[in-house]
Amino acid sequence: MSISRRNALGLFPAAAYSDMRLDFRSLRQSLCVVNDPQSAEEIFGAGAAKFGLTHLHKRMLKPSLGDGLIVAEGDSWKTQRRAAVRPAHPSSFLQNASLIDPLIQEFVAGLPGEGSPNEILTALCALSIDCIAATFFGYRGKIASPDVLDLISRHRRVVERVDWMDVLGLPPALESGRMKRARRVAHELDQRIFFEIQKMKQDREDADMAAGVNDRDFAVSILAGFESVAVTVNWALALLAQHPECISEIEAESFRRDEPAPVRAGKPERAMLTCVLLETLRLFPPLPLIYRVPKSDVGLPVGAIRKGTVVCVSPLLMHRHQAHWERPDSFEPQRWRADGASYPAFMPFGLGARQCVGMRMGMFLCQEILSRILQNTALQMVPNRIPLPRMGVSLRPQDPISFSFSPQRV
Repeated sequence: MSISRRNALGLFPAAAYSDMRLDFRSLRQSLCVVNDPQSAEEIFGAGAAKFGLTHLHKRMLKPSLGDGLIVAEGDSWKTQRRAAVRPAHPSSFLQNASLIDPLIQEFVAGLPGEGSPNEILTALCALSIDCIAATFFGYRGKIASPDVLDLISRHRRVVERVDWMDVLGLPPALESGRMKRARRVAHELDQRIFFEIQKMKQDREDADMAAGVNDRDFAVSILAGFESVAVTVNWALALLAQHPECISEIEAESFRRDEPAPVRAGKPERAMLTCVLLETLRLFPPLPLIYRVPKSDVGLPVGAIRKGTVVCVSPLLMHRHQAHWERPDSFEPQRWRADGASYPAFMPFGLGARQCVGMRMGMFLCQEILSRILQNTALQMVPNRIPLPRMGVSLRPQDPISFSFSPQRV
């Protein structure tokens, strides 16, 4: 784990970026890394019922998320999934889009000025929490106070300290000291946001949150999506700072927004901002590792996997695998230009039924935040280099990325 905290790309051997399957044995636990898109589709799609969440997944997340959507299984998961589908659909969250305008405007006004570079990831986390509360729940106000952000940071530090009980894959009922500390921090967080969660429930016109789901666990699981939005925007800004030609193209397209989209290979082209976000998600997927465990022996295109083996499908590996991409380590948003261009190995939001329910809302928020920053400021990264990614709750930069922003020239 110490390697993953220094350099997530170095966590696996070089063969992981070229082979379709790797098998490891550690203490009493077997691990199979699967890099084959067809096998991944089977694990998360047609054959999903043959696999369950791992004990590690539950040990990491259950203390804070309880029985929320990300951790739930069976009927509890189905109920919460149904409750989340409608408010996460564009027809619903776009009705609340105006609520995020003042939030983003205030964020842009507070960006570090020219000559005063600073990291903005903490501010992005606060903005993302408030934007999700606004778009998903229709909440009018702010949740992300400095105290709440401090508690979230404390919780992250506790959760990322994997201990020997986690490594052995023990069930979550056998609590470790780390799990107990994570629960204490989470309960302290509950006290800070309890009023807001109840208000969000009261403000909603429908009764989805009350329809057989735990209000607290459901709301916290949805709000937990802030991490993906914040880190994606942070990485995208770093990549754009090194590729000003993409910024120029985004700006040029904003002046032509009323014109028909250009056509390539018989299909309309995607906007450059969308291409940049897709390529950012390819290079730096927010959730770098997804684990499942087969309930019985199973056969996959990559071969047989025995019951109890921990199966790892890593978006980070799949997105940089030599068999699936040309120049996999290069930032090339043009590969996404043709509308409808897709790649079987692209899975930043997971696959199958448990694919992130808020992926469209997350993309919308990333686009809104990025476009507002680029419309109003000129971007500079100091120093002009992209740090290595580190593995944790999400794929964050090993070192803070510092930016400065000067007023955009008209």
